[in-house]
Amino acid sequence: MSPLFSSVVFSDIDGTLVHYLKHMKVSGSVVEVHPSNFSYVPGGSSSAEDRADGGQMAPLEPSSQPPSAVEAAAGSETSYREETSGAVPLEALPPSSTGLVGYVPASLKDDVNALKDSCGARFVLVSGARWPTVRGRADALPRAEAYVSEGGGRIFYRNEDNEWTEDLQWRRVHGSDDEAQDPPVLREPLRQLAAQLREHGVTIDDKSYETMFRVPNGIDQWPVDLPPGVSVTTNLGHTDVSLETAGKGNATRYLMEQFGVPRSAACCLCDDDNDLPMMREVGIAFVVQCTSESVAALCRESASSSTNTSNDGRICCVAMPEGGPAGTVAAVASAKRWLASAAVGAS
Repeated sequence: MSPLFSSVVFSDIDGTLVHYLKHMKVSGSVVEVHPSNFSYVPGGSSSAEDRADGGQMAPLEPSSQPPSAVEAAAGSETSYREETSGAVPLEALPPSSTGLVGYVPASLKDDVNALKDSCGARFVLVSGARWPTVRGRADALPRAEAYVSEGGGRIFYRNEDNEWTEDLQWRRVHGSDDEAQDPPVLREPLRQLAAQLREHGVTIDDKSYETMFRVPNGIDQWPVDLPPGVSVTTNLGHTDVSLETAGKGNATRYLMEQFGVPRSAACCLCDDDNDLPMMREVGIAFVVQCTSESVAALCRESASSSTNTSNDGRICCVAMPEGGPAGTVAAVASAKRWLASAAVGAS
């Protein structure tokens, strides 16, 4: 690998690295090895009944994921998807601010460290969660060179002394020259929109958010018009409303510029609609599991295309057939092998 080669892996958190029991049963099963010690076994049901009971899986047709799709994305005859079989030991994370307990593959930290060491890659965590939740999970997740919260609205860095600093230049992109208040206060026009929705009986989660708020379980019909400067995405069945200047795509592009990394040396791990802007910015997206039909459709389209990198708005993506935590393990391995190939091509 060339010493001048620089690369980056962006990774969503929930549904990509962190999985929940009610969702894992859609793509596999969870077995209790001994009290509070779980493993995930790929190959569960993807029935409509299971999805209605909390899962959000949009299953791909087997014919939509031929190995040739991975080979085309890599630009060679080498398969960049590593099949994962058997049980995947899980590790529980601290509960979120809403009390949810998530699980990650027990090997996740070691797997990501191996990726970073072998490819000289930076690792960036990108989440729709509020900053206190992301910070509270940081020690249980792989160490990252940047931490993006609120779906791209806020960016933080952690030094060797474990001290946190926020990217104030990125804050200025949203029109703020000040550091965030403690606790954060929702910014306009989001604050007024949230108040209007509450008047119409819509449940709003804006606690400790500044650049976005969440509508739990989604919203089918908007009772008010969306103001200018606001964008809407979906995430594991929820609706996220954010500043237009934020968003995962904008944050991804900004960090690639800061790191000096081209699209051809950037990839992402993802699963849902709110990851689509991030997927457009990188060379290839490794989809841990398709938690929306739109992402599944993109994977089917990409599998039938000879395009080997995302460009001109076209997304190159590869779905991991295992899903769940096994899909996480496969996606990290796939990213490692793809970046190794990109480094060889750049040398």
